[in-house]
Amino acid sequence: AAASATASSSPASPTSAASIAPALKDKGRYWEIPLDAYPKMEQGGVILSWAKQPRAAEDLRAFVLGASGGTILRRYGFLMPGNSN
Repeated sequence: AAASATASSSPASPTSAASIAPALKDKGRYWEIPLDAYPKMEQGGVILSWAKQPRAAEDLRAFVLGASGGTILRRYGFLMPGNSN
């Protein structure tokens, strides 16, 4: 089974440079690229049949696709499958 999330730079709640790198919040600057400036990227993942720790891989997949993983992904600008904002 494949795990996937759609990349986006417009998360459900705004992501700021300070939340990504708190130690650098007063240094430099950043510019958020508008969503319509590039096509969405589909991210995916697979568990290989020859994985040395398939149960750990399945646990990671469940975490990433679950509520906690989704919260983390959204914090950094990713959308979960089936969500458009």
